[in-house]
Amino acid sequence: LGKECGSEWRPVPLSSSSSSLKKRMTRRDGEKHRNATYDPARIDRIMSIDGMKHEYETWQASYADDPIWREYSTRAPPVKRVWPLYGINVPTLIGSVFRRQTKRYARDEPSTGLKLDKHCTVDHPCFEVKNGVVKEVPHRTPQADDPNVPADEMTFGTRASGDGTVAYWSLRWPVAWRGEEGAATAAAAGKIDVDDPLEVEGAGHRDILEKSPCIAAVLSECCSRPVRYVEVMLEGMA
Repeated sequence: LGKECGSEWRPVPLSSSSSSLKKRMTRRDGEKHRNATYDPARIDRIMSIDGMKHEYETWQASYADDPIWREYSTRAPPVKRVWPLYGINVPTLIGSVFRRQTKRYARDEPSTGLKLDKHCTVDHPCFEVKNGVVKEVPHRTPQADDPNVPADEMTFGTRASGDGTVAYWSLRWPVAWRGEEGAATAAAAGKIDVDDPLEVEGAGHRDILEKSPCIAAVLSECCSRPVRYVEVMLEGMA
């Protein structure tokens, strides 16, 4: 998204019985926090900002600095062929919006300097931001057409969202394996064959298993095609 301008606070409607002091404080705070600029941040930066030193070091050692994870986490699996099959165009969470917390400690709650900014509004036509949660929007969120081209040559003509659980490009990522080596046979390695993905419109992360396109695709891979016509030849009758 890059930097986004928006509103981080909006006044809560007060009843007619509210005191004049509370009304003045609400109006003042609304004017003070009306405009804001939001910067995108990865999880490691959020942990650093929030003073999560132990958690950050654990994450760094277990993932970022782990040589096996760095080498194989996004590489193609050792198979001959992959056919991606997933649902698309369901509103899908891809991030959250946080703000500084003025009250650092609260009873029976984790200590943190950040809290979900439930009142923020970000005017981005391709994403939905509601109650501090950022979601991909069906048929509107731009997606890269081909991840295998250089960044300066990428086009974003595809408009889609994920399956309600996994973001769109995480679902489509296997197409990035085209050309990578997979275990074609035990004796020799070969290039992995990645078929064009089958994207099932409106199918969720779990209910895709009951969708007709999914069932038909699985049967076509596992079973022989049924015979539609049977030819019977009668050579003679006694």
